[in-house]
Order: sequence, then structure tokens, then C-alpha cells
Amino acid sequence: MGNLFVQRIRSGAVRVWRGLAATLKWLGGIAEPVSKWAATAASLTVVGGGIWAYYQFVLGGGTDWAINLSLSTEIVRYHDDLGLVVIHVHAKNPRMSEVTLEPTTDKYELRVRRLPLDRASGAAIDPDKDGELIRAIDMLPKEGYTFAPGADFDDAMSIVLPYGTAVTVTADLTYAGDNVSASKVVLIDGPDDAAPALQNASKTVVPTRKALNKPNQE
Repeated sequence: MGNLFVQRIRSGAVRVWRGLAATLKWLGGIAEPVSKWAATAASLTVVGGGIWAYYQFVLGGGTDWAINLSLSTEIVRYHDDLGLVVIHVHAKNPRMSEVTLEPTTDKYELRVRRLPLDRASGAAIDPDKDGELIRAIDMLPKEGYTFAPGADFDDAMSIVLPYGTAVTVTADLTYAGDNVSASKVVLIDGPDDAAPALQNASKTVVPTRKALNKPNQE
């Protein structure tokens, strides 16, 4: 998609240059100075716009995107031998361009895997491939997800797991064919290390989305 866009920009620059050459040729064949200056000003405006577009979208990376992902977790006593793992997915759009995920082409997912405990010393573990998949949570709403320029977002998801379980948590985002992800290893400690118990263990915990430092809407 990026290469196709660059080709279109370059093709447009070629057309602008050809148009400028034709305009200059036309200027040489007319006699009215005022008309010459007016046409020259218009031509320079077109050329300036073409140069700006080329810099913005080709050299300056105006079509590039970046979403910085990070994870944080907290464990709350649930009931019996179960703990409630609250997973916060922090997403920041550091660029000045908007990023909108479309459900039909993009993906925003949280995956929880059981950490394999049978590996030998020195063995590498891929947090998003190794171990049993416990749960995959779709974080992309049906209406899409828009990351405003410079905005921070905090999406909270919850999962109930037995104490003593070790898991890997991975947030995965795919946009326009490119992918970013963040992973974390989480140990669900015993009740003594967990936060205070819920007042109502049967209460349903609903995923929440919170925007932090969202730019003012003009």
C-alpha cells in the first residue's frame, strides 16, 4: 500500500512538472505582461503545492504511522482459589496523523497464554507463540477504533485465573498490513499478595476504554 502511494505521488509530480513546462512555453507566446505575471504566480502556486505534497508524504513520512503499546497488570482476589487479572493496554499515538482501525482489514487483540514450565535452562520462550492459548480477546469495536494525534488510551480487560498460574500477555495491533505488539509475563500470586477482594465476587467486570491526555477538540 505504501509503495503504491509513493508511485502515485511521483506520478503526480511528473504531471505537475509537465504542466509547468507547458505553462512556461505558453508564457513565451503571449504579450500581455499582466497576464504573464498572473500565470506565473498561478504556476508557482501549483509547483509549491506539489513540492509540499512530495515532502509531506514521501520524504517526511506523512503516511507513516506509529502506535506505542505497553502493558500493566494488577491482581485482585476474586473467590476461592481464583484471582482476577486486570490487564491495562496502554496505546499512544505519538504522531500528528490520525490512525483509524477498520474491523474488516485491521486487528487489535489481546492474547493470554499459559507460560510453558517444561523448558530447559537457557531455552528461549516466545511470549506469543509458546504455551497453551487460554484466551484471545478482540479489542476492536465493530465501529472501528480511532487513535487521535498525540492521544494516550488505556483499555482495561479482565480474566479469571487460578492462583499460582504463570501466563504471558500479548497486545497485538495490525494496521494497513503492518504490525506492532507488546508482551509481558504475569504470575498470579497467592491471596496474600493480591489486592483486596471484590465486594461482590459474582459481579461482571466489563472492559473499559479510557482516553488520557486527549487533545482538545477545536
